[in-house]
Amino acid sequence: MGKQEINFDGLKYISIAIWLEVGYILINGMTGLFTLLQIAAMSEISQGALLFTTKVAPDIILLIFIANTILYIMGLNGLGKLNPYYKKAFKFYIGYLVFLVLSVITIFVVLVTAGEFIFLVFKTSGINNTAMNVLSWIVVFTMLAMQVAGNAINIIYMRNILFGTRRVVDVLGGQGLAYNLTITERIYRIAMIVTTVMEVVGVTGMTFVLKKYFLKIAGEGADVFVALYSALRGMQGFFFLLIVAYIIVFIIRTIFAIRLTQTYVDLSKHELNEEEVAVLLEDKQAVQEAFEA
Repeated sequence: MGKQEINFDGLKYISIAIWLEVGYILINGMTGLFTLLQIAAMSEISQGALLFTTKVAPDIILLIFIANTILYIMGLNGLGKLNPYYKKAFKFYIGYLVFLVLSVITIFVVLVTAGEFIFLVFKTSGINNTAMNVLSWIVVFTMLAMQVAGNAINIIYMRNILFGTRRVVDVLGGQGLAYNLTITERIYRIAMIVTTVMEVVGVTGMTFVLKKYFLKIAGEGADVFVALYSALRGMQGFFFLLIVAYIIVFIIRTIFAIRLTQTYVDLSKHELNEEEVAVLLEDKQAVQEAFEA
């Protein structure tokens, strides 16, 4: 690997990808968050307001996802020649994409199966409390398990991006940048673990509340509105917990994007000399040997 072959454009692509994620979280959050706050505060919401504040067009989501995926793949693939940590991040990111596809298929199968099961139960024996309880928990725990696993994979590949970047920065003498990246990695890891726990508690708590009032909500008459109101009141705390988790994710992603962008800008201005190229190669070999040991 010669001096001309080394560039840091991969960091630029990854930074753009993360900024796309931040933008999506902000737009989706400002719309969805408004609705969650209204529900949590038990304020009046019209159907029109719900439709407006809880939806981001599916085609926009798909375009963002495709662009995000392409940028990550281009960035990590290009950076792989600099340090094995980037190659490791690339492998886990591909694993993350495969996991997302399998998760969508699994959730679809579970929901379809659950729908058919509910239909058969209602048709043959009316509402069977035991069957409904078991089914609801199967669906909830399936989705929670996927959320936890997805977050775990996300933590791994994002940390490896930071590890690889820190090694490169260290070699080039950017101790200040390296320190900032180290702090960012720790904050990101802790924040993602905390938000994962908050999401599990929030969703589980909401499920308990819904189970408690489900039969009344599914019934008829004035009791339906009373039960719905009681359910929403009972879910207030869990709504706020999920809101806080969402805000934490937004903040930590923004910090991550800022640090990576700052690092790319500084590295792109740096003129590599032959000695630094040699040290980069030595460090790459050392990391590779450590992985293989």
